[in-house]
Amino acid sequence: MHERRLDKPRVAFCRSMARKTLARCASALSDGWPADITAAAECALPGFVVCDLDILPRGVSAIVDIEDRSIGVNAVLPEPRKRFSIAHEIGHVVLDHPLYVFPIEGRQDQILEREANAFAAEFLVPIAVLKQAFRVCRDYEALAKKFMVDRDVMYYRFRDAGLLRQVW
Repeated sequence: MHERRLDKPRVAFCRSMARKTLARCASALSDGWPADITAAAECALPGFVVCDLDILPRGVSAIVDIEDRSIGVNAVLPEPRKRFSIAHEIGHVVLDHPLYVFPIEGRQDQILEREANAFAAEFLVPIAVLKQAFRVCRDYEALAKKFMVDRDVMYYRFRDAGLLRQVW
């Protein structure tokens, strides 16, 4: 287990890795963000495939299988949650995290999960792209729909971009 906390430099590193991954996948992006998450995933992780899975343990949104070169996502999830889960799993691979077949409740390394979340948030809603979109629309719910993420994800992206104080 890692003992370190998720500090600002590490968050910055995770976001930087997301931006580098996006830059490598420019052909699979729509205006700087991955509208088609499957195409973006397959570009970010060459040789990987993304597939819907009907059977996953309760509470598991997605899994990554390095040997099989696949990301499996829970088929019953709403689309915004699927997108985040796929981006999260891409983050685990890009950040070179040790991967477990299935998470065991209470034993997952929360630092690694937070790092994958920071990667996923930047991958799905890059701050630079969000700031451009914000010039046209200041409604985080409308922007959540545009970027196809949950309202909660967009709220945190507004916070990360320093935009909350401009709308409240």
